[in-house]
Amino acid sequence: MGDAEKYGATRYPGPYLVANRLRESGFSCVVVDRFTQLEGLFEILENLIGPETLMVGFSGTFLSADFSKEIWNPLGRVFYYSGYLWEKNLEELANWLEKLRGLIARKG
Repeated sequence: MGDAEKYGATRYPGPYLVANRLRESGFSCVVVDRFTQLEGLFEILENLIGPETLMVGFSGTFLSADFSKEIWNPLGRVFYYSGYLWEKNLEELANWLEKLRGLIARKG
């Protein structure tokens, strides 16, 4: 199954524009697509983050809540700023962010 069939869209340009500008300025960078849907994201980051890492960034283009969570307003739009983005609840999001902070602190 291709990206368009599986995710409903192909890659979005924002992260690639930023990556291109960083590379033009002499920095190296990696774009990891659809990080909220990757089972092995932290293993990927484990291999990418190191003492020379200056920044870890995330595109906010599609950081919305999971559409299956039934948090639709009367207009049919999901509440984008639901407080927990792609996680099931605020505690899970806090745990995810703490895990990321720990990885960056340990590897950086």
